[in-house]
Amino acid sequence: MLDLTGTTISNYRIIEKLGQGGMGVVYKAQDTRLRRHVAIKILIPEVTADAKLYRHFINEAQTASALNHPNICTIYDIGQYRKMNFIIMELVEGATLRQIQTQRGPLPEEEVIDIVSKICRALAVVHEKAILHHDIKPENVMISKHGFLKVMDFGLAKLATEAAELVGKREFAKQARPKKKSWKEKYAEGVVLTSLSGLLGTVHYMSPEQVQGKPLDQRSDIFSLGVVLYELATGNHPFEGTSNVTILAKIIHEAPELMPLISGHVSPALQELVNRCLAKDPGDRFQSAAELLQALNSLAAPKAISEKIGSSPGRGVKPEAYANYLKGMFSFENFTPMNVQKSMEFFKNAISDDPDFVEAYIGLARTMSHLGMTSWMPPSEAFSEAWTAVKRALELEPENGDAIAILGLIKFQTEFDWTGAEALFKQAMQRHPDSVMVLDAYTFYLTCTARHEEAIQHGKYCWGKMHQVYYYNLRLGWTYFIARRYDEAIAQLRETQVHFPELVFADILLAWCYARKGMYTQALAECAKAETKGMPPWQSSWIFAQAGKTVEARALLEELLKQNIGDELSLVLAYAALGETELVFEHLERAYERRLPYFYLVFLKVIPEFDVLRSDPRYFDLLKRIGLDE
Repeated sequence: MLDLTGTTISNYRIIEKLGQGGMGVVYKAQDTRLRRHVAIKILIPEVTADAKLYRHFINEAQTASALNHPNICTIYDIGQYRKMNFIIMELVEGATLRQIQTQRGPLPEEEVIDIVSKICRALAVVHEKAILHHDIKPENVMISKHGFLKVMDFGLAKLATEAAELVGKREFAKQARPKKKSWKEKYAEGVVLTSLSGLLGTVHYMSPEQVQGKPLDQRSDIFSLGVVLYELATGNHPFEGTSNVTILAKIIHEAPELMPLISGHVSPALQELVNRCLAKDPGDRFQSAAELLQALNSLAAPKAISEKIGSSPGRGVKPEAYANYLKGMFSFENFTPMNVQKSMEFFKNAISDDPDFVEAYIGLARTMSHLGMTSWMPPSEAFSEAWTAVKRALELEPENGDAIAILGLIKFQTEFDWTGAEALFKQAMQRHPDSVMVLDAYTFYLTCTARHEEAIQHGKYCWGKMHQVYYYNLRLGWTYFIARRYDEAIAQLRETQVHFPELVFADILLAWCYARKGMYTQALAECAKAETKGMPPWQSSWIFAQAGKTVEARALLEELLKQNIGDELSLVLAYAALGETELVFEHLERAYERRLPYFYLVFLKVIPEFDVLRSDPRYFDLLKRIGLDE
């Protein structure tokens, strides 16, 4: 292919050649219309020559151009120049992982986890759109000069393979009719054809099913990413060989050498994670990028939280207790039903290891109150344990501001003692004015009592301190939503999705926001996204009802009730949206009579979906009994 440096293609002036690969040649160019630098990839001629391949190229490029994620290289445009196809892409000036590794050798485990986690975030987004990369390798990942990671060529690697296969078939056809060939020549020919079919150059990163020509899904990319992880941590390929045939055989049949034997700084936990990525059977691997990302986050938890909290909680806490405490904090902050329940176990283990560990009791009390509030555990059982834990913390340290704040949190939910709870929050803030835990608990209180501006102020402070934590991103989005500042809530939650694509509650809250704005198609799309992450379709039932699709809403509600799947809040919201006022009040009264601190009781004054109840005197009577009528 000719060097096009100095040429102008459309409104792109080519400045210099950056590299060459299986798809074609990449140049740096100046977009003369928008006055920005871009990358332009001139594709191999075979893409243009074959009509079917060209249509596939258009479809793949259109799909890839719709991807929007900070760890994905953006595609801006496609076009043709003198029968050559080109793609205009975001210019990432920096170094590939291959270049970084060649320069530095094996990377520290924390850095490896960070890099692979970012690749995982990108994969989670594209896999959700049923796009596979097919060629995850260090050459296709770049770190910009400002430190941003970008995965390149999503959706296009398969096209390169198909184009190469087409070339191989043509080359084979040209030589098919001449003189008879010996078996040795035929064997050599087969090896060449295999190489032209896309194996050459990327053999080390292929999954066993890719090597064998079997159907591929997202787990093939997981295998390739496992190879990259192994290589970053050790500096070696997991499947070495003197030829492509040897390497392919090892990929299918052999386990790689254990990483700690190559590099002593690799932990057993990381080795276990890599083993699962590189399992020969796709069913034995992580089943999604989101699942792998969660496992990577768990490996990073102790170090990350230790940096946020401090090296130790202030007195001689036993190391095993503190390790469990850090895991409990991490699990709680990655806010899902499963993670919060796991945090409960970690805090209990910390207490078992060290019965005088104040912070572990506080963490347990906070966790149990959230489990009760969300009905992820029976509320009466959860809040009983929360009371016991916070009282023990205060026995050990009566002036602890965090413990006092959690006591306030439990108090207004179980006793509806709003005045007493606020007094506790004020006391806690005097003791510990900068504590994120104190201010987060107070934000919850302010939101319930419709003091929205104060709630947003404190919520933004907590988020500013802990913006890298999912829980505080989610909390700020919820605070905006309850204040009916939907556009700000949507912006916050979209940003949360970008940074935490594997976690589900940002999707659910976005569905709520869109439903409140009457954007029901978008709301139901977010519900569908949440369902792919394991959430039952309770949200869809009341959003269908709000959208006027009562037949669908009732059918879904009936099916969910039959399966006994879901949560109390969504059930009540569905009845409210369907106009089943009597059923709504039946649930509200039953919760009040049993003094169950259900989420929807303390939020009765402010949840927008309860606006339909405001014409009924029973609503204001219940507010008065709960203490929220002021």
